Amino acid sequence: MTTETAISPQLDGTLLTPGGLSAAEFEVLTQESAIKAKNLTNVIENNKGKYVVVISDNSPPFLKYEAWATIAAGYNTAASIADDAELLYDHDGTTIIGAKVHAVVHNIVTGTVTGGAIGYCMFAEKGWGNRTLNQIVSMAGTRAASKALRLMFSWVVVLAGYEPTPYDELDETIIEEMRNRTPAARREPSGNRAE
Repeated sequence: MTTETAISPQLDGTLLTPGGLSAAEFEVLTQESAIKAKNLTNVIENNKGKYVVVISDNSPPFLKYEAWATIAAGYNTAASIADDAELLYDHDGTTIIGAKVHAVVHNIVTGTVTGGAIGYCMFAEKGWGNRTLNQIVSMAGTRAASKALRLMFSWVVVLAGYEPTPYDELDETIIEEMRNRTPAARREPSGNRAE
C-alpha cells in the first residue's frame, strides 16, 4: 500500500534538493502560482489605483511596491532594508549626490534571507533635485525592495498579466518617454504575393 504526500515546494530553499524541483513539484508550484497570480489580479482590480500605475494607453500597467509586497506575502516572504543607507558623494567628497540602499527578501516565518538587491536615488534625477535627503534615502529603499521582490517574483507577476518592472524603478525620464510614445504602426503580413 502506498501513501501520497502533498508536494510543497518552497521558494526559500528549505525543502529543495540541490538538483532543483522535479517535474511534478514544478507543475504544482506553477499551478499554485497561477492561483496566487489570479488572487493578485483580484486584489488589484478591487483597489483601483492603489496597486498599479497606468502611464499611458500605449504601455502596460506597472505595479507599485504594495502589489509586489502583496504577492511576496503569498509566499511567506517580505522585503526589508538590510543596512543603513550609504550616502553617495560627488568627486569633491563633500557634496551628497544621492543614496544607495541594500534590501533583502526574507522568509517571515524562518527569517531565512532568500534574495536581495541594491537601489539608488540621486538628486540629479528629474523631479528629485528639490527633495530632502530623507526622501532620497526613502526612495532608494523603496527601489531596492521593489527590485529584490521583482528578482524573486516577476514570473508570478507575468502570470498575472502585468509588466515585470516595478513602477518604483522607473525614473521621470522613462515615464515621460512612455507618455509621449505613439502606438507602433501595425504591419500587415506580407502573405503570398503573385509575381
